[in-house]
Amino acid sequence: MSIKDTKTNELIGLMGMPFFESKNHLKRQQIEVFTSLINIFILIFIVSLVVAYFAVKILTDPLKLLTQKIKKTSFSDLNQPLEYESKDEIGILVDEYNQMLRKFEESKTALARSDKEAAWKTIAQQVAHEIKNPLTPMKLTLQQMQRVIDSDDRSHRAINNLLHQVDTLSDIATSFSAFAKMPIPESEPFNIVGVLKESAQLFENEHGKITINFSTDELNVVGDSKLTGRIFNNLMIYAFQSVAKDREPEIVGELNESTKKAKISISDNGTGIPEEFHNKVFIPNFTTKVTGSGIGLAIAKRGIEHAGGSIWFESSENGTTFFIEWP
Repeated sequence: MSIKDTKTNELIGLMGMPFFESKNHLKRQQIEVFTSLINIFILIFIVSLVVAYFAVKILTDPLKLLTQKIKKTSFSDLNQPLEYESKDEIGILVDEYNQMLRKFEESKTALARSDKEAAWKTIAQQVAHEIKNPLTPMKLTLQQMQRVIDSDDRSHRAINNLLHQVDTLSDIATSFSAFAKMPIPESEPFNIVGVLKESAQLFENEHGKITINFSTDELNVVGDSKLTGRIFNNLMIYAFQSVAKDREPEIVGELNESTKKAKISISDNGTGIPEEFHNKVFIPNFTTKVTGSGIGLAIAKRGIEHAGGSIWFESSENGTTFFIEWP
C-alpha cells in the first residue's frame, strides 16, 4: 500500500500488512491441483492396465495355443499343422512350427518304413530258411516217383503239377532270401539308356512289341547298374503280365532329360492297377498275381530312393505307366 503527501501528492512510502487468509487459500489450491493430478495419473494407470491386459492376452493366446499343440505332438498319432493367418512375429513362429512338423512327419514315416523293412527282412530270412529246408527232399522224392511210376498220364500230370508247385515255392523262398540279404546298392556312374535297352532286348522277341523313344544313346547317372537292370526287368515283366491274353502287348519306354534329372517312363496297354491297391504296390510281399513273391517293386523302390531318385505310377483301365526320376 502506497502512502502519499496530501499537499504535494508525492510518494512518501509503502506499507504492507500480512494477509493470513491468502496463505490458506494458496494451500487449498495446491492440494486441489495435486489431487487432480493424482486422480488423472490413477485413471491413466488403470486404463494402461486394462490396455496392457488385453494386449498381453492378444499376444499370449497364440503362444498358449502353440504350447498346447506342442504338448499334444505325438510320435504315434497324426499331428495337424497350426492355422494362423496373420503375418506378424507370431505368424512367423507358427510357420516355423508347421515346417518343423512337416519334417517331423516325414522323418516319422521314413522311420516307420525303415522299421517295417527291417522286420520284413527278418521274417523273410526265417521264412526262406524254413521253406527251403523241406523243398529239396520233396522235389527229389517226386522226381524219383516220376521215374519209377507206370506210364499213367494222370499220375504223371499230378506229379508234374506238384513239381511245378515245389519250384514256385522254391522261387518265392529264394526271392525272400535275396530281399533279406540284399546289400546296400552301389553308387557309381553308368549309362542308364544302355541298361534299359538291354532289358528291352531280353523281352522284345519273346513277349511282344517294345518301343524305345530316347533322344540320346548315352545318359550317365549315379547308382547301381546291376540293380537298375533288375528293376527294368521287373517292370517289363509286370507290364507284359498286365496285358490280357486276347491283346497284343505294347510296351513304350520314354526318356525326358532335364539339367538335373532324368525321367524315364515305361507304359503298357494292360488292364491297369485297381485303385484299392494303389497304396500297396510298393509294400513287400504284396502281389495280385497267383505266383510271385511280391517284393520286386519293393526292391526297386529301395534301390531308386537310395540313389536319390523316386518311382511312382499312374494307372487307368487303358494301362499303367511307371515313372522313374533319377538325379
